[in-house]
Amino acid sequence: MDVQRKGYYPEYKRKEFEREHIVIKTEDKDPETIQGGTVDFIGFSYYMSMVSSTDPDIERTEGNRFKRHGIIHGIYNIFIGFQFH
Repeated sequence: MDVQRKGYYPEYKRKEFEREHIVIKTEDKDPETIQGGTVDFIGFSYYMSMVSSTDPDIERTEGNRFKRHGIIHGIYNIFIGFQFH
């Protein structure tokens, strides 16, 4: 998101690309285009929190349903402060 918000690739990311031999093909006007196209809002959607436990006696909650994978179960997330039932 640094590029979308700041308008340039930060040094840490350029060094990572170099280490991983990643080359991004650019045109002469790309830096100007990227810098001129930054965003002023970034939104996040939060749909589900899942916490697990090795305690076999702890109460399980039902998570999201997946068509081919049945039901995912987790435990109550104390860090959220509420739980949908």
